[in-house]
Formats: sequence, structure tokens, C-alpha cells
Amino acid sequence: MNRGRAYTVVPLITLMLIGCAATEIKTVWKDETYKKKPQKVLTVAILKSTTNRMVLEDEFAVQLKQKGLDATAGHTVLSGDEPADKEALAALLKEKGFDTLILVRLVDQRSQQTYVPGAAYPAGATWPGYYGAGYSTMYTPGYVVEDKFAIAETNVYDVDTEKLVWTASTETWIKSSEPKLIQEYVGLMMKELQKGGVVR
Repeated sequence: MNRGRAYTVVPLITLMLIGCAATEIKTVWKDETYKKKPQKVLTVAILKSTTNRMVLEDEFAVQLKQKGLDATAGHTVLSGDEPADKEALAALLKEKGFDTLILVRLVDQRSQQTYVPGAAYPAGATWPGYYGAGYSTMYTPGYVVEDKFAIAETNVYDVDTEKLVWTASTETWIKSSEPKLIQEYVGLMMKELQKGGVVR
């Protein structure tokens, strides 16, 4: 048995986790009767953190503009630190002539604990050292890793009919700074919107 392999187990697991996408798409649905092409879009996020709400709305607006759409972040036209109530939002959509609403909502959060077992290796590299490992073994103690996940929905509504035309539910592993996660999240949603033909 090659005891040296024990040293590489945890680093390899860590590298695999880092390489994974932070956001996993759980479900995607589109109303196949929806054939319109969005022209003027309002992006609104319902999040507890005002900063994260503004960053997400801005990021969606930026990436939509890169696709040639007229997009506006909700916080730039809606007053107050809290998300606007539905009456104020409905009035704004009509007043400003928006044809599409992208609404992002944090549905839930969860935590997951994973135990990473410790590794044991003999002090000596020769057979006497290996043989005496029971008396002179060094240990790397095990530890518990707690991962946090954010469960969210991104919904697209046709303003004229007020109907849902596209939705995606996701789970995001909170593994780095939130602005970076938001940028990655929006990028993934944009790819799915293009795949579904909602954004062209």
C-alpha cells in the first residue's frame, strides 16, 4: 500500500470543488406559445441585501444591453432601499413602456456539513519506519466543512399579459465573494435565456 497517496486526497477534492460551477440549474420552463422578442426590459431583484439587489439588477441590465436590448435596473427607477410594492411596480412598467419584466427572487437558503477524514502517515520512509508506524504515526486531524447554498428563481414576464413566459430555479454554492457569484449567476441565466429563444 502506498501511504504517500493519502497526502493528495484532500487537495484533489478541493480542486475539484473549486473547478465546479457555483450555480446548478434545477429546472427550466418556457411557455412555448410565447413568440415575442423583448425590447425594453426592467430587471428587479427581491433580496434582503440592498447592495446585492442593486448589483444583481445592474448586472442583468448590463448583460442584456450587450445583446442589444434596452434594459434598466430596477433600483435606478424605483425609489427606496426596499423592493417596490406590486402597485408601484405595475404603474412604473406601464408609465415607462416596458414590455418585459425579469424578476429574481431568493426562495430559500440551506447549509450542508461534510466531514473530511484525517490522514495518517508513518514517520519513517524506510521499512523500519513503516513497521513501527503503530508507535510513531503522525496524524492530520479530520475537520468539518460547512457549505452554504442559495436557492433562487429567475422569472420572465410579458408585461402586456402579466403572464410568466420563462422561469429557472437554481441552487448556488456560496463559495466566493457575492458580486462575483452574482456575475456568474446572471451569465448562466443569459445563456439559458438565449438557449430558450427568449433573448436572441
